[in-house]
Amino acid sequence: MPRHNGAQGLRVSVEKLRRTCDPRRLKFRTTADLTPVEGTVGQGRAVSAMDFGLDIEAEGFNLFVSGPIGTGRETSLRTIVERIARERPAPRDWCYVFNFDEPARPRALSLPPDRGHRLGHDVDELITTLRREIPKAF
Repeated sequence: MPRHNGAQGLRVSVEKLRRTCDPRRLKFRTTADLTPVEGTVGQGRAVSAMDFGLDIEAEGFNLFVSGPIGTGRETSLRTIVERIARERPAPRDWCYVFNFDEPARPRALSLPPDRGHRLGHDVDELITTLRREIPKAF
């Protein structure tokens, strides 16, 4: 029966400290030959929970996603949100504009999709035009 001398018996040879892979055993030449993996690997419950939470169309529901940095939670969430956004009609834009009657209470405007962006651009153009043209009038 072999005897172990304390820590001496627990030594690991240098060859066993590193795992190596023979590239000739791989079925591809470079990683460019591989098809990227779709979806999130090993997180079926988390993806299912995100799908469920994002499918709730009632007001007042929120989704909280947490996890360690670098685990793909943001990428997974973005992928699911983009898929759902393609399947549903675009939501209305909400713009808050200055209320001259009550300056502390902006007015909310509900506009068709993408109209809020256009409104902001048009207001910027109007201001630029007014700054140029008003001094000319005087």
